[in-house]
Amino acid sequence: MENMNKLNVNDQPPMLDWEAHLRAQQQQDHGPTEPPQQSNPYEGRVLGGAVPRDVPQLPPQAFTTSAQLLELVDKKVNVCLRDDKFIQGVMRSYDNYGNIVVKDSIEKLYCHAQKLFADVPRGMFIIRGENIAMIGEIDLDKDDDIPAGWTRADVEVVFPLHKAESEARKEEVERKEANLAKLGFVPEHGMEF
Repeated sequence: MENMNKLNVNDQPPMLDWEAHLRAQQQQDHGPTEPPQQSNPYEGRVLGGAVPRDVPQLPPQAFTTSAQLLELVDKKVNVCLRDDKFIQGVMRSYDNYGNIVVKDSIEKLYCHAQKLFADVPRGMFIIRGENIAMIGEIDLDKDDDIPAGWTRADVEVVFPLHKAESEARKEEVERKEANLAKLGFVPEHGMEF
């Protein structure tokens, strides 16, 4: 308390942190030294330096917002929807909700039992973002290749087989839901397990 009464407004504040205390000890032991240079963590950044140098940057795959769709604009994409539909075409636009517009789109119908597939032309297709399960760019070098073991067939042949498979899958899901409901698990809002 005695020291507090002798303080003046122009006096340096007392040392509060350990590093400052060590610097003061070194100055007493070895004489005055140069003050430590503070490095600017924002040095060398473009556009105002918003990111410090020592902060690790995330890879582009880490962003899960609709901004990641920017790199797919004007590229041929394959879109897998939540109801097991597959749409291929050139992605023309997107919005903040992940809704996309696909130009020159084709719906792919598959019959897994007989390894058949067919293409159904759909034209301009607007897909709501919440219905997209997965989206990916198509390799144009391999786009025209037919997958090994699969055969292209007419829509009239594949559509009834595809529909029968879809209904069988739906019945299987309903059976699983019924069994899970007996155990106390109930899906919300018609979502599947």
